[in-house]
Amino acid sequence: MQSEQLSEQKLYAWGSAECDQFLAKDEDDEEMYEVKRPYQIKELNNLSITQVACGGMHALILTNQGKVYSFGCDDKGVLGRPKIEGQDARVPALITDLPPVDMIACGSSHSIAANSHGLVYFWGFYANTHGPIGEPVQKPKKMDNITEGIKKILCGQNHTMVLLESQKLLTWGDAETLVIGRKSETRRSIIQNLNPQPIKMKKPILNIFTGASHAFVKVQMKENKVGIFGWGLNNYGQLGIGNQENQQLPVLIEYFDNIDIIDMVGGEHHTIALDTEGIYIHLVDMMMDNLDQEKKLMNNQKNKHKNNQRKKSNHKNQMKEIKKRLARKINSKGNSLKSKSLIKLLVMNSSLFHK
Repeated sequence: MQSEQLSEQKLYAWGSAECDQFLAKDEDDEEMYEVKRPYQIKELNNLSITQVACGGMHALILTNQGKVYSFGCDDKGVLGRPKIEGQDARVPALITDLPPVDMIACGSSHSIAANSHGLVYFWGFYANTHGPIGEPVQKPKKMDNITEGIKKILCGQNHTMVLLESQKLLTWGDAETLVIGRKSETRRSIIQNLNPQPIKMKKPILNIFTGASHAFVKVQMKENKVGIFGWGLNNYGQLGIGNQENQQLPVLIEYFDNIDIIDMVGGEHHTIALDTEGIYIHLVDMMMDNLDQEKKLMNNQKNKHKNNQRKKSNHKNQMKEIKKRLARKINSKGNSLKSKSLIKLLVMNSSLFHK
């Protein structure tokens, strides 16, 4: 989140504070753990804030001087600063082991900070369904294998994305959810995936977006055309590709073929995209629309079958009634004809029934 104003700034937090995400007190100076309205964090009132980032249970604050403050649940070094006796981790404090940066991002239990010149620092840890992957990094560690200019950084739940000035994308983190966008089949590669590696895209990458465990790139296609590719978890249709199949490698999202997307952001199970006309597109809604259409089609077919069965049943009942009434009419005229074949013949002439 970028801050638009640098004067008279105030920082607010709200929501759950049950896991030490932030410190809030009521009028009686009692700690609050369910903060239902925005609560001002006054410790940063004198700073000019340019960006804020929230992780699973921690947060980062970036100032206009390139300094980074952290606060929240201090689990395995996720705050990037040493524990100091008497200091409450829920109160924002400066990360002293960082040079000036101009970008920050948070994942569930990890963080990165970078500048446009290619300086990237990482701390915290990634995790999969078995727990933390590798050893937690308890203070900012420089990523030595990133040496060129940086355009944008992002973090998902357990992955990191860095868009380079050369229009290439580096990803790393947990490959279990397929969100790093490349094949990872061996146990050895689990640790290797913690190192930045490029996504194989033949086209220049213009922008990157991410959700919790799914990701997107905007690429330059032929002439003036652009395309959106996505990969990762798709169990709720969050990729917007018309099905619920997870994608290990980038796949083109055909829905956006003639739509110029300028921004996207994903949650855990959904994604929202913004086009140049200011129209928001909800990818899960698209998926649900497809499912709803399929359900409606199935229901229509079921209803059609039921109606046909009902018509057949009604037709049989009508035929029985016609036969009875015709038989009565024949008998009432003193006609002793009782041949079934004659009755069938008379039934075919419906005019007799209506006279």
